[in-house]
Amino acid sequence: MNSKEVKVKLIGGMENTFADYRFLYNKKELAYTRKFDGGQQDFYFLINENSGGVYIEPRWSIKLKSILDVYNKVTLKDKEFREYTPVLDNSLGQLIEYRDEKNEKGSGNKMQYLVEDEADIETLKKVIPLRFSEYVLPYFNMNSTVARVDELLNSHPQELVIHQWLNPTRMIMGIIAATLNHNPRLNDLLRVYGEKMNKVNQHYRTEFENLLLLLRIGKS
Repeated sequence: MNSKEVKVKLIGGMENTFADYRFLYNKKELAYTRKFDGGQQDFYFLINENSGGVYIEPRWSIKLKSILDVYNKVTLKDKEFREYTPVLDNSLGQLIEYRDEKNEKGSGNKMQYLVEDEADIETLKKVIPLRFSEYVLPYFNMNSTVARVDELLNSHPQELVIHQWLNPTRMIMGIIAATLNHNPRLNDLLRVYGEKMNKVNQHYRTEFENLLLLLRIGKS
């Protein structure tokens, strides 16, 4: 079993099942995508092939146009990569921990499926859609608004959250969501995130500074 076979037989092989939820298969991105007014939800797969076999990691993301329109004005990313930027993003494994173990911070542990033969493919073609419908779909349905993003990213600003695995991006998206949602705690969030930004890579500090200038809430 190799990665090419896994892409075709397993990931592509679930197309009809995901179509029942109105998610369409994007072969190039190895993702099942559902667009809605103002955004997009993706259930996608990372594949790693090594001497031990082929491993796949299911992941999910939510994109909201209103937030990304602001983000794209401050990011240092090249234009060709901006369309791939999610607002919320993490793995299926972390979402399961969040739901079942009430782990808001996340553990960072990966949940990967090993695919060795045709039997594994047939099993996973059943298991993955079940996990999707149980964990990912309800999350998508509940959390695809600016107000929910604001709550998920900003309720505990001092702590890590599973809703965006990359914390510097979480802070930037959080400030954008808080601004759009008229969060009364915006000044507190700016203080907390501003202090944390002093400890991250310059790339993210510059994006954060660009955001402050754009929103006219930076240093006078």
